[in-house]
Amino acid sequence: MKDENRDRMGDKFEREMADLFQRIGFVVKSHVFTKKEDGRKSEQDVLATKGNLKILIQCKDYAKFPFENIEEVIDDLVEDGKSLEADKLILAITGHKNLSDEYAKNLKKKGVYLWNEDYWRKLQRIETNQELKQEIGTNLELPETFVSQKKMERLINNANISEKNKEFLKESTGTFENSEELEKELNLLELEEKIRSKKDDIELEEIFELVKSSNLSYNKRYNILKKLSELNLSEDSKRIVGFEKIKTFIEKQEEDSSSENWGDERYLILEKLIDERMLSEKDKKNVQEEIEQTIGISKKGYTDSQKIKIERIIRRAIFKKKLIKIAISLGILAITFIILWRVLF
Repeated sequence: MKDENRDRMGDKFEREMADLFQRIGFVVKSHVFTKKEDGRKSEQDVLATKGNLKILIQCKDYAKFPFENIEEVIDDLVEDGKSLEADKLILAITGHKNLSDEYAKNLKKKGVYLWNEDYWRKLQRIETNQELKQEIGTNLELPETFVSQKKMERLINNANISEKNKEFLKESTGTFENSEELEKELNLLELEEKIRSKKDDIELEEIFELVKSSNLSYNKRYNILKKLSELNLSEDSKRIVGFEKIKTFIEKQEEDSSSENWGDERYLILEKLIDERMLSEKDKKNVQEEIEQTIGISKKGYTDSQKIKIERIIRRAIFKKKLIKIAISLGILAITFIILWRVLF
């Protein structure tokens, strides 16, 4: 008894067709099923995909299939092609050589390319993959980019654009009619990336100017530059948000620095008021505590204040020593005067 399935996955004609398209870089899927509007299943033999290009193929051996059913096969191929969004449809026939050129032209009007047995044998005799690609590209009226894939990839690889854009273009070369269209797209992308890069430079320069012109401590400037180094400048949205965050951060640092400077200045004024005997130590201490709790004071401001205090202590010590010397001198002078007075009088 004849096996109706005939090991369909290993059917010679379909397998050879799949191998043919694999040779020229297609990803091939055999036995593709679709569902018609009335719920019936429909099967096509090979779906070949390369980038955005889809080619749907129905293989028929008319030594084993009645030719009178050909119109039904064609209608199913056209309907399934629409369902699968195929770009090209192929009806490949063996076992039936008497199909006229006129028949092939009428079939092409329906969007179906006829590959009869003579043409099929011609394809099998082609030795190099590039020649095979050229022949199939011409037969199916595919864009130049399909035939000139290596040239397209060379243009893309040599372009001054990001790796992400290069990968995208390599996957989309089938959408260009010819290399001139691809070159125009590459020129546009190069210009866009150059402008974006220049924009990055301008914004970075703006940030650096803000940092340089601000009266910030070394630590604050370091923190700003550290945040800047963490930005991902390759993604526009993150980059813009990041720059705005840094600008805000700088403003906050300047505001904090301004508050600290104000506290520092007042801390130093207190020491001067003590020097001028216009403020008591008790009042000075109360005011200092208020500054520390509400406004803040930097380590530098505190240190400067301590320096003034120490200098004041030193001045007082020197002054005290001078007073003692004067007092001793006056005492000696008084004793000498008393002795002389008694001797003389």
